[in-house]
Amino acid sequence: MKYIIHYDIAAIFVVLAAMVHFLYKKTISTRQTRIFTLLILAAIVSNIADLISIYLIENPREVPLWLHFTVNEIYLITFNATAAVYYGYIIGVTRGRERISKWEMTRILLPISIDIVLVLSTPFTQAVFYFDSGKNYLHGRLFMVLYAFALFYVLASLVHTIRYRKTMTLLQNATVYFYTISSFGAVILQIYFSNLMVAQFAVAISVLLIYLSLENPSDYGDKILGVYNALAFHEVVSSYIEKDKDFRVAGIQIEGLRYVGEMLGVKNQQQVVKSIAAFFVQAAGSRRVFALTDTRFAIVEKKKALDWSGLIEEI
Repeated sequence: MKYIIHYDIAAIFVVLAAMVHFLYKKTISTRQTRIFTLLILAAIVSNIADLISIYLIENPREVPLWLHFTVNEIYLITFNATAAVYYGYIIGVTRGRERISKWEMTRILLPISIDIVLVLSTPFTQAVFYFDSGKNYLHGRLFMVLYAFALFYVLASLVHTIRYRKTMTLLQNATVYFYTISSFGAVILQIYFSNLMVAQFAVAISVLLIYLSLENPSDYGDKILGVYNALAFHEVVSSYIEKDKDFRVAGIQIEGLRYVGEMLGVKNQQQVVKSIAAFFVQAAGSRRVFALTDTRFAIVEKKKALDWSGLIEEI
């Protein structure tokens, strides 16, 4: 069988573009950005493994059988993991800072756990796929179960979105609807046209739409001072508290700025504040400094990550 891989190749470029832009623009770590990082990694690994598996299937005698199994297992696991992480992302978006319930975690983890067990055991059971004596790739009796798990995540994401649509943005809602329609369409196409590889492209476009619907990284930065703002401070501190992590906060109040403004003008006052912020960044690092107000700054980090005594003495 000759596979049509043009959509797979296009999908790699779409996902890579989203990944590079996301990593370049990413600021603080939030629940949404952490889950999206998992999603984009699963999507790119799945896409690459899919292309490699297609090459191996079309050239079965060039590599040992164990490599055939390994690559196909990576592809099948990461493909359904993409759907599972996507479902987790949708739940995370609607929950905000609330903890995800145990029942929701069960719905996220149980199907993909069964999926992983089925795929990893398939070299012994031939339940999902197998190879005949000529190393030809064949579907096992439980292969369609993987499609069922993927569609479960798609439908669960849709139902959850409809239920909590008022807590999501218009683009987030539209992304879920697009993902649902494109996923069903891709599965149906690949069932009837097994050589047409379109599922990864549908995932790639959904990943791109999800990225566009993420919170704007610039919302967490003070563009004038080049440090994080009060909203970022709240997110970081709340995350540390939620995870029960030890951390320290150094608060700095700048005195005399009003006098500088009165004597030298507002423009020079702002320049002084920028110089102070730059000094804090040099001393503590750009990812640790937060401007809370025009005269108040905070430095936040784990206890062992900074030499706090030396930092305070330098300030």
